[in-house]
Order: sequence, then C-alpha cells, then structure tokens
Amino acid sequence: MEWQRKKNRWDGCERADASNIADIAHIVLDAHELAQAIRATATVTGLSNDNVLLHQLFMRIVACLRSQSKLGEPADVQAVASITRSVYETTIDMGLMCLADDADAVDKLRGWETSALVKHAHCICRFFRVFTLPSHLEWIVAKAKHERDGVLAQRKRWWHDAHPPRWTGCGLDADARRLDALIGSSRFSTFYETSYRAVCWLVHGSSTLATSTLSEGEALFECGRALAWTAEFSLLAAKLLTVQIGIARSYEVGIANMVSRLTCARAGVDEPRAPNET
Repeated sequence: MEWQRKKNRWDGCERADASNIADIAHIVLDAHELAQAIRATATVTGLSNDNVLLHQLFMRIVACLRSQSKLGEPADVQAVASITRSVYETTIDMGLMCLADDADAVDKLRGWETSALVKHAHCICRFFRVFTLPSHLEWIVAKAKHERDGVLAQRKRWWHDAHPPRWTGCGLDADARRLDALIGSSRFSTFYETSYRAVCWLVHGSSTLATSTLSEGEALFECGRALAWTAEFSLLAAKLLTVQIGIARSYEVGIANMVSRLTCARAGVDEPRAPNET
C-alpha cells in the first residue's frame, strides 16, 4: 500500500513512526477482506427482517473500509477522517440495535429514515414556494406527502413530536456512553470526548482549525490515528454482526488476531494531538 511505499519518506517523523502507519493501514485492508467474507456468508445464511437492516448497516462499513484502503498519503487526511466518522457512528447504531433492550429499535431506525425524508421535503417545498419545483425533486415531495401521517404518529410516539437528530432520540455522546455501558468499555466515549470534535473539524469545511498549521508529519500522524479507530470500530461491527446472525465461530479467531495486531501497531500513534499543536 501507499503507506508502506512512502515509509522511507516519513521515517524519523517527529510524531509518528511510518512503520506503525503502514501496519495499521494493512490491518484496515485485512479488515476489509474479512468484512467482505462476512458479507458474502451473511447473504446466504437467510436473514431475518431485523438482521437485514443490520446487514445493510454493515455494508456501509464494508464500503468505508474499501474506500479508506485506497487512500495513501498525508494529503488524504480529510477523506480518512470522514470515513472514520462514518464507521464510528454506524458501529454505534449496530451496537445499540444488537445489545440494547429495545424491541422497537429496527422500527425506530427505519422510521427515522422516513422522518428525515419528510423533513427534507418540507425544506425543499419551503425553498421553492415561489419557484417551480424541479422535476428531479418531485419524487421526494410525493413520497413525503404519502408518508407524512405515519411519520407524525411515529414522532409523537417516540420523539416528542419532533424529528430527532438520531433515531434513538438521544445525542451521539449519550449513545456512545450507552453502548460503552453495554459492552463494558469506554472506547466510544473516549473517541467522542477526545477525537470526535477534531474529526469533525477535518470533515466540515467551515474553518481551517484542523488544517491551518498541519504539517505533512502531523497529517500522517492524524491519518494513523484515524485508520486505527476505523479498524477498531469495524472489527467490533464485524463481531456484532457475526454473533447476531449465528456465524461467530467461523470468524472469532480472525477478528481476535486482528484486534491483537492493532493493539501492537497503534502504540506509536494513539495519543491525542492538541489543535494546531507545534
């Protein structure tokens, strides 16, 4: 991979050993291959309706791993961070669906999707109230009108008559703490409190806070940290799915080996970096 081919360029970097970055990147690549194998197995096992949604969420992670494995230089730091954020939030959703005692979890997530579409359609209509609605948006408005009554009922039942930021009705920080409590961990809260905001600075185009003084060495360091988090979250997502659909025995050794490799590889890139640290 590019991280390995550029190893010599980054050897001696003040903040990170390029060998560690290369090792982590290879784990991401291996995690993608493992996820592909799990995806293929899951499609032939016969999934329940609930597990179909779980599988669809996992497919998002498979796609993220594929994209992240193609990136290969410090200039990719913003793209790498965007993928890490997506995998983090998707894994929280999978974890709460699998482990939280919520019989309505699937209906809530599906309901939130429809509610979001209705809200989107409302904003579109408000924007075009004095203009002609473009034809390519007509289907959204039509579907929203069809789903509106059902969405309003669901909002009243689950979300205090409003469209919530997340299907759980809670903020991401609360959901991270909830998942940590369920798995006996602090990793999701740790990421939220120490890294999530910095990742958002890289994802959003509203300021240069995360990039204005980011050297190539610092960018490499941030890539390594983001890759490591992606690998950790995706491996947990793989474990959740395989346990849920009854194929854990076929993959538990492979997942455990990757977790062990990741623990060793991330030792040099796992401390947080202050904003615009010099």
